Amino acid sequence: MVKLSSIYLCTLLFCFWPSQTDAQGVTTKDYRAVQAMAQGEDGIRRLTTPLALDGRMGDPGWKSANVYADFKVRHPTPGKSPSERTELYLAYDATTLYVAIRNFDHEPTKIRALATTADDAWNDDWAALCLNTYDDGLPGLFFLVTPRNVQSTGTLDTNNKPNLSLSLKWESRATIVNDGWIVEMAIPLRSLAFQGSARVTMSFKLARFISRKDEEENFPEMNPDERETEHYRPIVLRDILPSSVTYSELNRQGLENLKLNRLRLQQLPHQEQLDHWHGASVLDYIVFPSRELTASPHPFHFKPASDVARVADLLVPMEYAPGKHIEDLHRFLTRSATTSFIVIKNDTILYENYFNGYQRDSVCTSFSVAKSFDSALVGVAIEEGKIGGVGDPITKYLPELAKRDPKFTSIQSATSCRCQPASVIAKTHPIATTT
Repeated sequence: MVKLSSIYLCTLLFCFWPSQTDAQGVTTKDYRAVQAMAQGEDGIRRLTTPLALDGRMGDPGWKSANVYADFKVRHPTPGKSPSERTELYLAYDATTLYVAIRNFDHEPTKIRALATTADDAWNDDWAALCLNTYDDGLPGLFFLVTPRNVQSTGTLDTNNKPNLSLSLKWESRATIVNDGWIVEMAIPLRSLAFQGSARVTMSFKLARFISRKDEEENFPEMNPDERETEHYRPIVLRDILPSSVTYSELNRQGLENLKLNRLRLQQLPHQEQLDHWHGASVLDYIVFPSRELTASPHPFHFKPASDVARVADLLVPMEYAPGKHIEDLHRFLTRSATTSFIVIKNDTILYENYFNGYQRDSVCTSFSVAKSFDSALVGVAIEEGKIGGVGDPITKYLPELAKRDPKFTSIQSATSCRCQPASVIAKTHPIATTT
């Protein structure tokens, strides 16, 4: 646990087929004539009347939607043609983004649709729209639906890993038909955070998961060696109602939901906690044992000499992702889910600011920021001969750790910025990029 008034934290996230017919007799060739003109930032089709959702794409307006069908496998064999066909339909009007996914399946009786809660939805077949409402390669949103119409909504981090759950209100309908299953979504645009209204550029990917095959397919195709957001498909929406929420407000909503989740998990048996934990968070200090570090009666004080303009001039031109520059430092730090950002040079604070509801006296989990301090102290200990080297096992100096977990290894591994194995993350949340 870290109190920001006691220890300055500096966090910046750079990381960083043939025609088929459904149960209603609507054929896919009816939609071929309006295949997406999806080149560059082409706009998707704007509707003049709202679409009615029935879970079967029965509204004639779907015939005017853009269609995307060139899906590729992401897992287990990236780049391979998928075992089942998927078609994505996108359209919008002034207030709503409309999404439909036809998930063809040669064995519809084997479609997994058992989940009744959002936490369990990931084990079923599902389809998820991953949406970056700023097209900036930073954290986005996901809207997931199972064949039983169980919804899951939340934020994505910069690695496209589900992060915080949200309580957004949106409509969906899902139906299992004789050649697979269909899901329709209607997402109110005002509940999304974006800039402008006359011309709004967003970007997306669509992920489909077939549970019994442990197969995920994506559109657009994802390169496993690159950040997924680099391959998101840009779309342009014109003359829509402006957003009624900021990204920071969505982030705070997600943190509040996470807090409630952590407190609820605390009441469960240990194994059930692990099954539903889904990775570390800034609020883990709430449920884990902690020991507060008492501040020294004679602390060292950094000299304040704010030079915001100079810091901004240095950082704004930086490219944090291919073709993406910081441009607006405050917006970038807010969008990257930064809690605090401090620049120190020669014992002088040049920049200090806090974001997304955090202040100087806020308490949060320090994550790998603490490893910077640990690494410096390890270096001092090696120089003074108290530690032989970073290759030494930790248990040589802290033997009690061996009793807690035999997987403790070298000092070097403890000071590196690595966490749980990629396979664990991928199994928990398949739409996450793992490295």
